[in-house]
Formats: sequence, structure tokens, C-alpha cells
Amino acid sequence: MISAIDKEIFETLNEYRTNPNIAVVDLKNLKVCFNKDGLIAVPGETLLMTNEGVKAFDEAIKFMEKMQPVAPLLWNEALFKATEFHTKDIGPKGQYGHDSSDGTSFKDRL
Repeated sequence: MISAIDKEIFETLNEYRTNPNIAVVDLKNLKVCFNKDGLIAVPGETLLMTNEGVKAFDEAIKFMEKMQPVAPLLWNEALFKATEFHTKDIGPKGQYGHDSSDGTSFKDRL
């Protein structure tokens, strides 16, 4: 079952796909929240630190300004379950990548 935050992320992604200008506005609004220490300081939220900093926001804005709208993604419960399992498998172990901790490939998990 999809969580509220997963649903919100999926819906936001589709908003950005179908109307890239929404992403541009959101990125520009977030970019101004970088403080002098390079942290994202959104009022009322936890401070966020990025490795890439403001430069990544500039690149993302430039990229999204050139994007043409594309079709929204369709929800796939089987894919969601596979990714959820994968995250629970490798995340707590500090691993990352496409293969499971036992070597199972993405294709085999599906």
C-alpha cells in the first residue's frame, strides 16, 4: 500500500512532467532558501545540507526551463513493491545500487 508521502512524491513528479514550469518555480523558490552556510533553511522545517549546493539548483532550473511537457507516469503496484523491498533490503545496510544484497538483479526482482 502506498504511503501518503510516496503518493505525494509520485503526484509531484507527474506535475513536473506535464508542466515543467511548475518545477522551475518550485526550484527557484527553494533556491532562495540557501543560507550563508550553504544549508537550505525553509522556515519551520529542518535545515537541509546538500553536497552539490546552489550550483545543482541552477543546473536543474536551466534543464527544466528547456523541458517540453511529457505524459504522466502510470502507477505500477508491482514495481512499487519491488522498489520498496529493495530499499528495505539494502538501505539499512548502507548499500546502494541496482542489485539486492544477495546479488539479485533488478530484472529478477520484478
